Amino acid sequence: MIVADEPTGYASEAFGDACRDYGRPRRLRSCGASVLLREIPDTPFVDAMGCYPLFACQHWDRLADDFEELARDCVSLVLVNDPFSSLGRAALETIFDRVVFFKNHYVVDLTVETRDFVSGKRLRGARSALRRMRVETVGQPAAVIDDWLCLQRGVQHRHGSRATHLLTRDAVARLFAAPGVIVLRATLDDVLMGMHVDIVAGDVVYAHLAAYTREGYAANASSAINVFEIDFFRDKARWIDWGGNAGRADDASDGLARFKSRFSTSSRPVYLCGKIFQHARYDELARARPGSNQAYFPAYRAGDAD
Repeated sequence: MIVADEPTGYASEAFGDACRDYGRPRRLRSCGASVLLREIPDTPFVDAMGCYPLFACQHWDRLADDFEELARDCVSLVLVNDPFSSLGRAALETIFDRVVFFKNHYVVDLTVETRDFVSGKRLRGARSALRRMRVETVGQPAAVIDDWLCLQRGVQHRHGSRATHLLTRDAVARLFAAPGVIVLRATLDDVLMGMHVDIVAGDVVYAHLAAYTREGYAANASSAINVFEIDFFRDKARWIDWGGNAGRADDASDGLARFKSRFSTSSRPVYLCGKIFQHARYDELARARPGSNQAYFPAYRAGDAD
């Protein structure tokens, strides 16, 4: 079955194309989603993964229909589900071979008044920062690609090898042109403080990327932009998904997790989901690769996590 209407956000074909630096996009026509095909090092085989950071599709009930085609080319598939999908863990377990808790995502129910979930002191600080700086949605995101690249360089300088998801210019251009993408920019006296990249799909706003200058951190730009987003999207959506903590495992004590929780009404779990299409080949690869770990999925890529 072919999906006629093109979705926005993570499920869009354009977003899959924006991620092509990490793999070759493959469109799943029945469910309306994209995955990325990756070469398995030192082999002639490929596997598939969902786009970063979440896999979303139009029709979750048709996802299994696309597996037959994927199985012709791919050893396995791994993805992290959208916490706002129609499928809970039990339903995911009927589709995938492995479903394990990955992280909690911190979310905002936009029907709740901001003062009812953000502390008075924190809200006053954010609104004070908002009065000092200018936060705006960018009408032509392509015009601020250089600003984002500048922020990325600052992140890389501060965090070195711990800096993740640094995008090339072409990848930023593709991302900023994808349907549903909204770019926000904060300045103070015309000096860049920080930016957020949001992705809107249906009634959910996904906080996709965020970066700040040192001066932006000092000026409380992160809190200011968060509160601006809550105000801006309140009559346009139902939910904001701030995402989870930094790192590969859930950690509520992580600084980023603590910050996001302070601007959230609740949290929702996301699951790492794995599907083996070619069982004999999967087992052969797992046995052959150094560092293979059956607790990791796919097991033959365990060394990639180092």
